Amino acid sequence: MPKLSSKEWHQQKRWILGSLLLCPPLGIPLLWLSSWPKAGKISGSVLSGLLLLFSLVGATADPEPTKVQTPSVKTAQTVAIESKNQVPAAPPSAYEDALLDATAASKALPTAETSADWGRIAAQWQSAIALLNDIPTNSNYSAQAQAKAE
Repeated sequence: MPKLSSKEWHQQKRWILGSLLLCPPLGIPLLWLSSWPKAGKISGSVLSGLLLLFSLVGATADPEPTKVQTPSVKTAQTVAIESKNQVPAAPPSAYEDALLDATAASKALPTAETSADWGRIAAQWQSAIALLNDIPTNSNYSAQAQAKAE
């Protein structure tokens, strides 16, 4: 005959661990009402909370279902219109020049002492920001440029 535990069901280790894994809002209070050491209660609560957090975040971050694209027939007129509306991507040199100016300004910060030094650094930052703001919004570099300009 199996040995019956003298503890209530909610005080037994298997129920506490099971509820921590399957239902953290139930498992955490059961854990804290148990006679476990404080370090075990804290680590069990943190791990169970992280498990709940990851399961909730993972459930909302599902990718969108793939869309089936139907092939389109393009006439010479639609091809001509599309080619007129396309703006070429910003030349990488403008983006790279802005990064070079910003990097030079950052490197000069620790050695700046006079107001002339600070003026040169400010001018480099302004130049970098101006170059980033000149990149068209439909460019491949637009999102990166706007993030760096801010």
